[in-house]
Amino acid sequence: MLANRGYIERSGRNITYESLSQAARDVYNFGDDNLMIVLDPAFEAHSWPAYIDLDFFNDDVAQNNVNCPAAPTRNDRDAGDNVNINITLLESLLSFSKDGETLSLEDLAEHHHLRHNQSALENPDFRFGSYHAMCSLAQYTNLVGMLGRQGKYGLSTLYVEDVRHFYLKEDLPMVYMRRELPYYSTEANILIDRMAHHIGFLIERPYPPNDLVPGIDIEPMVAKYERPCQAVY
Repeated sequence: MLANRGYIERSGRNITYESLSQAARDVYNFGDDNLMIVLDPAFEAHSWPAYIDLDFFNDDVAQNNVNCPAAPTRNDRDAGDNVNINITLLESLLSFSKDGETLSLEDLAEHHHLRHNQSALENPDFRFGSYHAMCSLAQYTNLVGMLGRQGKYGLSTLYVEDVRHFYLKEDLPMVYMRRELPYYSTEANILIDRMAHHIGFLIERPYPPNDLVPGIDIEPMVAKYERPCQAVY
């Protein structure tokens, strides 16, 4: 999107960290700490070059180090094409709207939980510690931070057609209004924890020593909202 719309070099080649960061500030309204979380792993995976190509974010070096399982609209790295949007997954995400028009944070959490369970079944190398949980849930909360606007859930309301336009047209919606304040990691962490709480698990910070061991999974297969209500006497 940034290259296609001319916010950075349209070729997607020879881009500096500074120019890519400024474009993400201007277009996505990311705060600087969120920029570091998103951009730094790809640059670090390539030994911090002076210039980077956008392909660096999709190559094996970056993907094998920073790819998240259970992404909203892309397959896991070990379960198929994880570079291009999976339209079936996108339509699945949009279908979680309770009213057909908007998406709440709880709607996003419930779609994430579906993706978690799908990935656990499809990905032979599936692991889901606190790091991967943060990475996966952040892809949902970033949508809220970028596209959220006034609606039934306050200023963080996501609209189905805005999300569809963003993914399919690779552009901001026509009705988009830039937020006054940038989207910093403090807000992102609050939204991520709300999603995890709705599902019924806790993300540890800092990440524990065993966070990336094979087979780890901190998210329950049956979410809190799916369990039978317990009578209180």
